[in-house]
Amino acid sequence: MRLKATYWGMIVIGFLSLFALYQLYPMILFKVMEWQKKL
Repeated sequence: MRLKATYWGMIVIGFLSLFALYQLYPMILFKVMEWQKKL
């Protein structure tokens, strides 16, 4: 039972981190493009 709870916790954490990456990705991409323009 405890193992299953840990498994679900990992899945939830994975989805949350993916969602966070999805939110941050455009901002990171924009920063990288700005940085490349400076070079």
